[in-house]
Amino acid sequence: MKVHFHDKPDTPELKTLKEALNEGIKLTFGPDIPQPAEYDILVHGTPTEEQIEASQNLKALIIPYAGLSRRTRRIMLGYPDIAVYNIHHNASATAEMALALLFSATKNIVPFDSRLRKGDWTPRYDDNCSILLEGKNALILGYGSIGKNVARILSAIGMKVTAINRNGKKDKNGEIDVFPVSQLHEHLPSANVLMVTIPYSPETEDMINSTELFLMPSDSLLVNVSRGPVVNEKALFKALKTRHLFGAGLDVWYNYPKSKDLIQNTYPSDFAFHELDNVVMSPHRAGRVFEKEHHRMSHVAEVINNLAMGLEPRTRVDLERGY
Repeated sequence: MKVHFHDKPDTPELKTLKEALNEGIKLTFGPDIPQPAEYDILVHGTPTEEQIEASQNLKALIIPYAGLSRRTRRIMLGYPDIAVYNIHHNASATAEMALALLFSATKNIVPFDSRLRKGDWTPRYDDNCSILLEGKNALILGYGSIGKNVARILSAIGMKVTAINRNGKKDKNGEIDVFPVSQLHEHLPSANVLMVTIPYSPETEDMINSTELFLMPSDSLLVNVSRGPVVNEKALFKALKTRHLFGAGLDVWYNYPKSKDLIQNTYPSDFAFHELDNVVMSPHRAGRVFEKEHHRMSHVAEVINNLAMGLEPRTRVDLERGY
């Protein structure tokens, strides 16, 4: 089997890749189409039609990260015989970030840290400044690799965890009750915590809007590590500003720097989230850990090995749905 990588990994990550691959898999690298173009698998996040059509042997595209760009989805819909896969190498890191944001928002870590740095001990004497999670209800919206990692930890600290996915497919271990998206409104009124880990697609955009947020109990919390537009920007700001939500932890946003010159001068929303003390703000960095590239290569190798052995990898993308 021949595999072409558009981007060549750095030496340590390339070593990880080669050690993880089964024997008999031949690799080529680079932005130029190899000659002759005989690759069976293309590893590229944003391929062109030329790269897809160059090899008559091409059977699979591997996107070497989570998610799928709208452009790539649009292109690949035109090649229904070529399977598309992505990887979930960032699932553990993103789940850890989601939990860090939740704990920080629940305990008011950021504003209280700021006050203590100024010598202000007032929060120590306020009995109503944080929330106990043990015994509360957590609803996980999106029960994939990230959601399952989050569920495991929240269950371990004594929360009652339920989940929502596209079709209500049950957890194979039977430990978590899983319900279809059609039942979301039935479960929001009991959700003290809403963890948003669902993939972003046209059908999940604005899935959480004013109606959904105000179905949640007062003093509830929301964490979003999916994509900003899954949660309506204006509705979320209102729910936080009016203190209907006790707090939120956000690693994904609505405005991103459009150039390197704007990296230090771009607010992440048209609304003033940065002025609210009940929001923990993170600059979309959940997956950026020291081990990221090694994990990426290990997960890409797993997909390649499965395809080489005639097995169906678990990360196939549903192009109609967009994830």
